[in-house]
Amino acid sequence: QIRDDSSMLSGYDTESRGLAWLRKCVAGERAELGMAFNPLADSFRRDPEAVYAQLRDRSPVHFSRLLDCWIVTRHGDVDQALRASDVFRSDPRSSTQDLIDPFVLLDPDHPALFMLDPPDHTRLRGVVHNAFSPGSIRRLMPRLEECIRELVESLGRPGDRVELVSQFASVVPLRALDLVTGFQTRDPGTVAGWVSAVVCALEPIATARTAAESLESYHALGAYLDEQRSRQFGEDTLCGSLQQAVCSGLVSDAEARQLLL
Repeated sequence: QIRDDSSMLSGYDTESRGLAWLRKCVAGERAELGMAFNPLADSFRRDPEAVYAQLRDRSPVHFSRLLDCWIVTRHGDVDQALRASDVFRSDPRSSTQDLIDPFVLLDPDHPALFMLDPPDHTRLRGVVHNAFSPGSIRRLMPRLEECIRELVESLGRPGDRVELVSQFASVVPLRALDLVTGFQTRDPGTVAGWVSAVVCALEPIATARTAAESLESYHALGAYLDEQRSRQFGEDTLCGSLQQAVCSGLVSDAEARQLLL
């Protein structure tokens, strides 16, 4: 079903939600279908593969009340759905879901790459493909290993207590992305905080406050990217590839910016 009124894409109309609403969703789903899919449960975080295996066996095409969408878990079904873009649309404007991709809510004119259908998806994916190819990643591995070694050494002396999540686990992905994009992230903690705030928009119990925090972080992240993008980059980086694509007219500057986001 296609929504005609774009104003209905609220995404954050969840003020009445909470633990009681969550439990009601899960209980109703279990009563109707014999099992429930709850990605917020501790058991899912501990062993997600066991949950997916149960879904594949008992309910391979499963409607989640909590996420307001269908969960498809068998490889053949997933492959078919991904390839049949004329039937299964990625465009969130074709969805009746209340919780949708936060990029659509934060920047409606430029949805994320994953929220586009061919031919736009194919065109934009082709621009970034080479930067994430196996060969490109292999060439980056020695530099990434060096970055990780330097990061470990900066944590302190043997025996010191450190906060591994904020000082290591959150920083390594940004260092890896620096190598891929050509960025020079000087304050990884701040950037990681922006990213985390935007990602929180995907939570099923997100609220209007979550939306405001996500929007603020989204704009801050965008300003940071604009500052970074103003430099010239080498051809072997993602930013260099995007700059060439903009110059050749393959993508617009707005599309290049959104690909980085």
